[in-house]
Amino acid sequence: MKQLEKYNHTTMKTMKNTFLIIALVIVAISSNLFAVIETNKIFAVPAQNGSIVLDYLFYDTCTLEYFSGPTTILDKKGNKLLDFVRIENLSNYHAIYFDGKILVIKTEDEVTSDQVRILAFKVSKKGLKKLNDITFDDAKHAKAYGKLIGIHLHTPGLTGLAFFNNKLSNKLFEIPLSTTKKDMVYPNGIIAEVSDSGGNEIVKYTKKGKPLYQHSIPQPATGDLRYEFDDKGGLLYWVRTGSGGNYTNSPLTYVNGKGKKILDNSTLDGVPIYWYVVGWNTKYLYLKANGESKVLIYKIGKKTAKVNESSDPPMNDLTLEKSKVYNVTKDGLGNEKVAEYDKTMSKKKWESPYYDHLDFLGKGVFWGQDKVDNGTGYDITDTIFKGKKNLATHNYYEPY
Repeated sequence: MKQLEKYNHTTMKTMKNTFLIIALVIVAISSNLFAVIETNKIFAVPAQNGSIVLDYLFYDTCTLEYFSGPTTILDKKGNKLLDFVRIENLSNYHAIYFDGKILVIKTEDEVTSDQVRILAFKVSKKGLKKLNDITFDDAKHAKAYGKLIGIHLHTPGLTGLAFFNNKLSNKLFEIPLSTTKKDMVYPNGIIAEVSDSGGNEIVKYTKKGKPLYQHSIPQPATGDLRYEFDDKGGLLYWVRTGSGGNYTNSPLTYVNGKGKKILDNSTLDGVPIYWYVVGWNTKYLYLKANGESKVLIYKIGKKTAKVNESSDPPMNDLTLEKSKVYNVTKDGLGNEKVAEYDKTMSKKKWESPYYDHLDFLGKGVFWGQDKVDNGTGYDITDTIFKGKKNLATHNYYEPY
């Protein structure tokens, strides 16, 4: 009997020691995790309808890398559709597209350095429903162009593009791998590609994978050939000559999407040294020089002429959308505001207040963000607006 009691006492002592060791190991592991991982920032993706997705990014001080924590999705009224939810148990991802109903994310999980994996989800009050999960080989990154999801393909010396709808359920078209030196993609499906051939710059236009137009520009003997595209297949080009900041522009040539030359080596009256193109929308050309606050506006046609010289307010960035002109300006502290003008910039339609940060989301919608330091982190206000109308206002906290 005494031997049995001695055995039980020894067994209990051993079990206590074992549990104590396990507990200490758990505490040590937990302490180590919390010691090397800290909250760093929130990756926000707003939608044109006013809803927003917040990816909570963490920073690992050991590996010096970001990885994603949980995700919160808010509708345009600020109601939480999802709150601190892990997406498919992924640890390293961020949203590349969100329209309030469809969420597309790119992840680094389970891929090699030459692969891109993207997933599409349907968002509702019931949660996330995975629609598709695709891994692309020989790819560099994914990007949203409106509702088009583009996958940038790459092998040594060659580049290409593959486009899907935002549900990833349908491959819309593909631009084969080639030696393209420059390309431009528009949400309407127009793609401009530039390549060298026999001393010429060859510009190819395609729409949704089908040939649209091709133009050949002779490379100048001296000077720097410059060109701008538009979303209808048009091309504007000129030659920049000079050096050391003392540049002049040669006459401009403009070929529309049907191959017709609207401007043919034409000189613009009233353009001093050196002014550069900051925007154009097939009918109006906007020029600005370094150090100048004013913008010169020309109407393009058989008789191209200056129609306005705008200097109210000074311009930092110009965004064109069809016949609308959005002018972004900054104050001395770097705060930004936007104003909409008519196409000749002679009439201001509306003006926003100043924000710490401002982005154009498309279709006349802007995203303004303000961050206030409260000592432990930032109180953030995201305002999504269209003209004078606020579509949504979201408030959240971001720790240091």
